[in-house]
Amino acid sequence: MSRAPSVQDRDEAATPAHLVAAFLRLAGPSPTAAVRAINAELGARYTLTRFNEWRRGDRPTPPAVQRVMRRAVLEDELGETAARRLAALLEPPRP
Repeated sequence: MSRAPSVQDRDEAATPAHLVAAFLRLAGPSPTAAVRAINAELGARYTLTRFNEWRRGDRPTPPAVQRVMRRAVLEDELGETAARRLAALLEPPRP
């Protein structure tokens, strides 16, 4: 006998599990827009090819890029103030 999906099941199905996919959902309409947002935030020159490697899991996402993505996703989910506090708590200590 199957059970009806719970609220948690529906939330998990609607929310991308992977940080890069969640960021893409926010920064879209395309991966190109996501790369532009990352580059603008970091003053970097990442390429669409590299972004797609992160998305597929072929390469690890650099920590600075993870911070940008994490903050954007948390702000979307929780609001700016709560997201900044939570992102700071999740950040590993810097040497």
